[in-house]
Formats: sequence, C-alpha cells, structure tokens
Amino acid sequence: VQLTYEWSSMPPGSYINPHTDKAAKLVTFVWHFPEVGWRHTDCGATVFLAAKRWKHNFNWANFKLPFRELNVLETSEVEGNRLVMFAKTGNSWHAVPPIECGPNTGRRVFIFNYRYPVEITDSLPVRAMESFHRRSQGWLFKDFPDVNRKPGA
Repeated sequence: VQLTYEWSSMPPGSYINPHTDKAAKLVTFVWHFPEVGWRHTDCGATVFLAAKRWKHNFNWANFKLPFRELNVLETSEVEGNRLVMFAKTGNSWHAVPPIECGPNTGRRVFIFNYRYPVEITDSLPVRAMESFHRRSQGWLFKDFPDVNRKPGA
C-alpha cells in the first residue's frame, strides 16, 4: 500500500462531478482548511451520494454521473480542522457541487489516499482488469457522454 497526497484549492465556480474514484484508491482522507470568513453558503462541501438507478451502483471503472442522477446521503461541510474519510467501493459516489464563494477565496483541502502502489496498478493484469470494468460497465453510463469525456477528446 502506498500513501499519496495533494493540496487542492478550487476557485469560485469550480466543481467536481460525482464519481467513485479509480479502483487503485483504497481510502481517501479530505482535510479542510477554510479561509477566514468562509460560510456554509459558499458551498465547497464534499457530498456523499446514492445513485437513483440501481445500475449505477457497480461503478468500479470510475465513470461519472451528472448531479441530477444522484441523491445526497450526507454532506461534509467545510469546517476548520475537519478530516473526512471514505473508502472506495463500486457505489462510493462523492462530489463537490459548484463553489459560490467570493472572488478572492476558494475551497482549500489537503487530500491523502492509501492506494495500491503504481508498480502494481501499472502491471498488465491490473490494466486488463480496469479495461474489462470500463468495457463491461460502459453501457450503463452511455447516456452521459458529457461528463465522461476524456480531457482533450
């Protein structure tokens, strides 16, 4: 198992579409560092979601869905020194709705993940399994090409 980390600062208007993470991720931790004066009305919370249709609950390939296709189960509001943890599953849907804060602020978090090491995830058997998941589950998400388009496509 490998620990990876990243700093994220999202400006006003940005968002993260609902997704379940890549299969290589095991556990994700999100640590909030809100700016002074941050309000709950600024949004930026991590929302945990449930698919409205059963067929979207087997998402090992990390396809995305539009917000309208999911119901909110729980909202982890942006609070100082708050740490949120969740595990990757086929239905671990989560997202960040559009951020509505002022122009000189943003959503600030430190994210770290426990994941399978790159040496394992880049191996031929694991890449073949990921390809299998994408091909076998792709038809379930074919109605949403706008959120599943690869960058640059």
